[in-house]
Amino acid sequence: MSGATILGRLHAAGVRVRLDPEYPDRLRLSPPSRLTPDLLELARQHKADLVAALRERARPTPEELAAWGEYVLERAAIMEADGELPRAEADRRAWAELLARYPAAAAHFLPGGAS
Repeated sequence: MSGATILGRLHAAGVRVRLDPEYPDRLRLSPPSRLTPDLLELARQHKADLVAALRERARPTPEELAAWGEYVLERAAIMEADGELPRAEADRRAWAELLARYPAAAAHFLPGGAS
């Protein structure tokens, strides 16, 4: 059974499945009231498949990567021209803005964040 199929079964039962942000190989299932012993056992038996499916869903598309790059270039240019910032500072602020607004970008671009 694929990770996507198991995710579908859990979601159909009202169970939310996500990766723990501090321990990326640990699953978080909620709410506990929706977890039957059978569903919990299913998740335990197929943990690796669930982790892989969640990571695949979180992977940015090439279009998203291109859009994030364009966003940073545009914001840095505006900050440099209108804010009269040195280019290095404008770049730093544009990246900080991107990473704050789009957490998926942070997971992809920060060291150790991309899977």
